[in-house]
Amino acid sequence: MPTPMTKGNERRSIALAIPVQPGQLEAWRAFVAELHGPRAAEYQAHLARRGIVSEQIFHQPTPQGDIVILVVTAEDPALSMAVLAQPQEPFDRWFVEQLHAFHGITPEVLGQLRPGERVASWPPAAVGL
Repeated sequence: MPTPMTKGNERRSIALAIPVQPGQLEAWRAFVAELHGPRAAEYQAHLARRGIVSEQIFHQPTPQGDIVILVVTAEDPALSMAVLAQPQEPFDRWFVEQLHAFHGITPEVLGQLRPGERVASWPPAAVGL
């Protein structure tokens, strides 16, 4: 039976670890609050355009600086990144501008980003290992 963790044309979960620019953590937190507050409807439409069906956002402080860990389940992870690399909608352009401000990521870089490789999972049957 297919699960959100399978590969191929089915949904699959991906994870990205993205550094937060120095001094930007509180502004980044306000950005996330805006996405899930006053701009929630626009953000949900944005996620739908990207084929994202679930998302989890984590903040991980490290001795080297703050990192955002993003875990999403997407219909097509490549499509999800392509929408960011070439934003067409006003909200998508605004969202990419925020990614640049908080993470230093440009649309060109977004087009080259690839999700991390899953090397293990528990239970193994959940991902067909």
